Amino acid sequence: YDSYLSPSCCLPLSLYDGVKLLELLAERIHLTTSSFINISVVGPALTFRIRQNPQNMSAEDVAEKAVSEKTFLESETGLKILQTGVGEV
Repeated sequence: YDSYLSPSCCLPLSLYDGVKLLELLAERIHLTTSSFINISVVGPALTFRIRQNPQNMSAEDVAEKAVSEKTFLESETGLKILQTGVGEV
């Protein structure tokens, strides 16, 4: 399953901004950026998979943490996160 973040309503997200968002999230939740794989941007959505990691975080865990870190991530990136979740993309 893929995790996803949809940081903007209508505008396409750049890969640069998507990676920056994941780097900030990884730092906040104590994961290495190498835990995020298959990173891609589709329109306004950022999708990724989580590989096995020392914290044993699943895609669901990362999506939940992204919600709890939403205010920080938005203030640091200038993006507005509208939706997070896990599913087959």
